[in-house]
Amino acid sequence: MKMPWFLAVLLFCVVNIAQAASFLRLERTLQSSYLLGDAHLAIKNHHFVEAESILKSAVESGEKQDEANFWLAKVQAWQGNFEQSTAKYQTLLAKEPNNSDYRLGQAQVLVWSGKPKEALPLLESTRRLNPSDPDILRLQIQAQLALGDDASKSEALQLTQEAKQLFPKQNWDMVASTADTSSQMTLAELRTLDALDRNLMNVHNNQVEVGIGHDAFSKGRGNGRSEYLTFEHRYAPRKLAYVTLQDSARFGNNDQQLLVGGYYPLPSSMTLNVEGTLSGSHKMVPMNSEMASVQAPIAAGWFITGGLRRSQYSSNTSYHEFGVLEWYVSDYRLAYTLSSTQSRGETLFGNRISLSRYYNDISYVTLSLGQGREVELDQGQNIFFNTSSIGLNGRHWINKDWAMAWSLGRTQQDSAYTRTGGSFGIRHAF
Repeated sequence: MKMPWFLAVLLFCVVNIAQAASFLRLERTLQSSYLLGDAHLAIKNHHFVEAESILKSAVESGEKQDEANFWLAKVQAWQGNFEQSTAKYQTLLAKEPNNSDYRLGQAQVLVWSGKPKEALPLLESTRRLNPSDPDILRLQIQAQLALGDDASKSEALQLTQEAKQLFPKQNWDMVASTADTSSQMTLAELRTLDALDRNLMNVHNNQVEVGIGHDAFSKGRGNGRSEYLTFEHRYAPRKLAYVTLQDSARFGNNDQQLLVGGYYPLPSSMTLNVEGTLSGSHKMVPMNSEMASVQAPIAAGWFITGGLRRSQYSSNTSYHEFGVLEWYVSDYRLAYTLSSTQSRGETLFGNRISLSRYYNDISYVTLSLGQGREVELDQGQNIFFNTSSIGLNGRHWINKDWAMAWSLGRTQQDSAYTRTGGSFGIRHAF
C-alpha cells in the first residue's frame, strides 16, 4: 500500500496552523518578542508615529495594558506630546506609586518639557527607591544642567564624578563634556540618549530552528523520520518572512521539501499570511502548493481567519479550505478550526479544537484534539477513513536567545493503523 497522501496534508496543515497561531499570538502580546520588537524597531528607526500606532493597538487588545501604556507614554514624550505622556504616567503611578521606571519616565517628561526644578525632588526619591539604576542618576545630572545656574552646574559635575565611581562601565563622557562646557543638551539628544541606554531596545530580528521527528506506525507499517531547518526574519514592524527545508522518510520513500512564506500587515489590523512549497521528489508530499489566509479582529480578544490551500500531487490536485475562530483571554488561547478538502470527487470535513497556555510571555504549551474524514488511494480504489487525533506541543524559551520546541501526537486511522510520534528542536534568536 502506498503512503497515504492525506497524512502528509493533515500533518502539514496541523503544523502550519499551529505555527501561524503561535506567531499571531506573539504579534498580539506586547511583551512577546515580536510585538514589543515591532514597536522597538520603529523607535530605533525614529518612526515614533508608527510605534505609537502599534502600542495603541496593544492597549486596545486588553493584554499587558500597563506595559503597553508605559511604552506609549515614552513614545509620546519623545514626540513632545507631554500632556498625553503625563496622563499615562499618572495613571500608571496611581497603580504602582513606587515603580521606579514609571517615576523615571514622569521625571523625563518634566525635564524635557522645561520643568527640571520640579523633576529633581522626584528623581531624588526615585534614586533612593532604586539606587542601582544609572539612568536615574543620568537624568538627575541633566536636570541640574538644565537649570543653568552656577550652583546647579557644580552639582552636575559632582554627580558626574559620583556616577563614574558607582557605574564605571557606563559611558559618562557625554554628560561630563556637557557639564564642563556649561552647555545644555537638546530634547533630541535627550531622546536619543534615553533610547540607546535602555536595554529593552535590544531585540532579535532573526530566529533559526533545527529539529528531528520520529513516527511509529502500527500494523507492521514501520517507522518514519524527519529532519528540518527553519529560518525566520522580521524585516519591519509586523512583517516576517520564513523558510523551511525538510527531509522526511516513510515506508521506504524519501522526500525533500522547500517551504517559503511570510506575514504582512493589512488595513484594519488584519494580517495576511502567504506561503508556497516545492518538492522535486514528491512521493509523499505535494509537487507544489500555494496557501493564502487573512486574519481579522472581530472583537476584543476575538479573531477570525479564513484561508485556502491548493496542493498539486503526482496523480491529483486537492483544495483545502479552512476557517479558524480564536479567543484570547489572559494567558490562554482557545481556537476552533473547521476545514474541508476537495479531492478525488469528494468533499471531506474536519474539526479541530486547541487550547494554549502561554507563560513567561512567549513560551507556550498547546493541547489539540482533531476529528474528521480522509481518503486514501489503495490499488486504484478510494478508501475513506474516520480519523481522530490528539497532540501536545510547545516551545520553551530558556532565555532570550535559546528555546526548545517539542511535540507529541497520536492519530487513529479507523482500524487501519495508528501513528504515534513526536519531534524535538532547538531554536536560536539573534
